[in-house]
Amino acid sequence: MKSKIKNTDKAQILNLYYQKLDNLGLAFELQTVETSFGDTNVIILENNKKPQLILVHGFLGCAPFAIETLKGLEKYFKIYAIDVLGEPNLSDEYYLNPTEKDHSKWFYEVISCLQVYNAYLVGISLGGFIGFKGLVTNSKRFKKAFFINPTGVVKWNFFKTATHILLPSILFKKFNDQKYLLKIYNKLYPKKDVLSLKYLSEKIKITDIDAYNFPLISEQEAMSIQTPLYIIASEDGVIYKGKALMENAKKMYHSLQGVVFLKNAKHILSKKEHKIVINYILENTNTER
Repeated sequence: MKSKIKNTDKAQILNLYYQKLDNLGLAFELQTVETSFGDTNVIILENNKKPQLILVHGFLGCAPFAIETLKGLEKYFKIYAIDVLGEPNLSDEYYLNPTEKDHSKWFYEVISCLQVYNAYLVGISLGGFIGFKGLVTNSKRFKKAFFINPTGVVKWNFFKTATHILLPSILFKKFNDQKYLLKIYNKLYPKKDVLSLKYLSEKIKITDIDAYNFPLISEQEAMSIQTPLYIIASEDGVIYKGKALMENAKKMYHSLQGVVFLKNAKHILSKKEHKIVINYILENTNTER
């Protein structure tokens, strides 16, 4: 299916990708996983004596920025950070159709090739949607799942998303005026970071944001998930209303074990909030480490 990436020249995005990866200061290896949808890049943080943890990033994202969110967990887990297909990263540009079973099939192929069993799962935004879909068909492969502002639980806050994300994106592409880029950045991010701002700029330029139209996880799918779930929601998430996300999650997911509501937090978490999430994951995996 047609990619969300409009411009096939991703040179600048890839430069920023590797720059972010280097800035993490972590030992890693890159592995290419062949799937029926396209080649998928995986960053592996080796720690072979520890439990496996699968990490899936969010919209318009890539694995290095997701790793930054959980930096420190590599001491306790062997982490596989997956670059989602069709996003501005090292994986192929194939578009996974959210209204079909593409995400669950692709995810199954990836974790099967990686020989993932009895692992933990962390999904951020889009990664949460992929995680939900994956748990519907591969629940037994995961001990517990932690989702940060996951897609699929509650409808997008259309007015705020259109006003603060979609419209400024269109205007930024047309006029290349930094004021539109900063309007988006300031609503999504807690603090200005030069590399994150550059990455946001480049990915907006090359990505067809109109292609992002995701359905909610159905009640039947939610009922079928047996894996213990933990959800972290931001109060000021722009894209999702944090309180509504929590309330819907409590109604839909019978395997939900806990929720964390981050007051004043934005869709992209701050370093302080990173620590809260990391400690929360460690606390809820403590007896099994």
